[in-house]
Amino acid sequence: MAELATITTFYKKTATRPFAWKLFLIAIILLFLILLRYLTHPDRNTFTSTEQSKETSIEPLKEPTSTEPPKETSTETLNEPIKAPSEEPPEEPPEEPPEKPFKHVSPFSSEYTPSTCSSLPRKDHTRPTSFRALGPPKRELTIFSWRYVTYGTRDANNWWSNASTELCPYPPELVPFFRRVYDKFAILHSPGISEWPIGYAPCKLWYYFHGDERGECKNGQRYHIHTNYTLWREADIMFVDYMYFLYEEKAPFVDTTQLPPRHSGHTWWFHLKVEGLGYYWFTGLKSFRDMFDLTMGAPENIFDIYHPSYPIKKENTAIFYNTNVKYENKRNDVLFAWMAGNCNPINERQDYVQKLMTYAEVHSYGYCLHNKNIPAEILKKYGLKEDSYGSGGKNIYDIKKDTFSPYKFILAFENSNCEGYVTEKVYDALLVDAIPIYMGAPDIDDYVPPGSVIKVSDYESISALVEHTKTIAANKTLYESYFAWKKDKTHKNFCKKCHSDDESIICKFLDRVEWV
Repeated sequence: MAELATITTFYKKTATRPFAWKLFLIAIILLFLILLRYLTHPDRNTFTSTEQSKETSIEPLKEPTSTEPPKETSTETLNEPIKAPSEEPPEEPPEEPPEKPFKHVSPFSSEYTPSTCSSLPRKDHTRPTSFRALGPPKRELTIFSWRYVTYGTRDANNWWSNASTELCPYPPELVPFFRRVYDKFAILHSPGISEWPIGYAPCKLWYYFHGDERGECKNGQRYHIHTNYTLWREADIMFVDYMYFLYEEKAPFVDTTQLPPRHSGHTWWFHLKVEGLGYYWFTGLKSFRDMFDLTMGAPENIFDIYHPSYPIKKENTAIFYNTNVKYENKRNDVLFAWMAGNCNPINERQDYVQKLMTYAEVHSYGYCLHNKNIPAEILKKYGLKEDSYGSGGKNIYDIKKDTFSPYKFILAFENSNCEGYVTEKVYDALLVDAIPIYMGAPDIDDYVPPGSVIKVSDYESISALVEHTKTIAANKTLYESYFAWKKDKTHKNFCKKCHSDDESIICKFLDRVEWV
């Protein structure tokens, strides 16, 4: 109203001047029309955004932030040419390299996808790499080793009935766990056994897999490791290093009912040993690792504490350097030897060897594609029967060493092609001055002497590999070039990641303790 009074007063003063008030009236009408048009326009921001777009370059959004239909354009801009957000057409994604000859299946089927094990999420570097324990410092820490019989009882019909004759008490928190053990193993293999009373289970489980052990680390830290379920609650640490019992053939693959509840006073450790991520890939998933305060295993970019799958003590590398099987003592009629016991690997090694046999003779001494028996004199040397191929027990490494020694090339094929999973197979060849033909970990170069192996992944075809090995076998200088690493007899030259120190697994964990 104040504005209207001001305009009226101004009009009265100028009414006596016809020309002036006419200009004033025209200006008022024009202002009113402009204001009315602005207020009634469907998109008032068009006036300002159009001017801003002339001065500021706005990059097109990479992802849509709204699903609303596009707004109407001002009539002033209808005659302007419409410009695309980007004048250049979007770049097409690069072509993916052809898949390796794996048999790919869904990760939620009963069969594992081999390509997954080398592409698991890397470890979170913000995770603590230590654990806390209540003082006083250096007191003896009690470790409960969470192991129990699985494979040893699957086919033993009398095991559970015999074990159930003596029962021991356990804390109430473990009732669901022992109920699961009874349903999954005991009643399955011994249908006639009586149901265990709540709070009691076979005492044999208390000592069958580990027993009772005390020790002291180099730093003076003492520990007591046991499998006494009665004292489970009082333990400082829950240690899981036997993951086989968690395995499930179908999704979700991990039977967490076979783990105890998380006790507030416990620190949880996990160690992946013996097998790699190929078969037990769930142990590399973040959701699994997050259940534990500290994890150990290979590869080092997955677990908190690195420990090789097949560790070699630094002082033992002298064995490799001092081996001397002369080129002249190697046989020329058959180039390749192989020994394997797992005939259903999750990589293509079985098919590869079978195809390789069509190009060259391969002596297979193990259960898989068996065509050659271990020499009788070698079996006799170690007190084994003639049909004992592939099962040398504690002497298996010596048997393989004597058997492989005459060959120039040894097929060192892992059961999975997983990063960090390197086993004894490649070292069996190096121990007898043979060149390993390697299939397995893509980072194998970190685990062997430089220039010591031939990788099947470097060849386009099996025939190309065979032709190259024939060339090497026929040339002494070329063959011996694969053992040039022996000139520098230091453990640093042997490998980057295969070594382990003298400390035990337990002590490597205990080195990370922080007392509170």
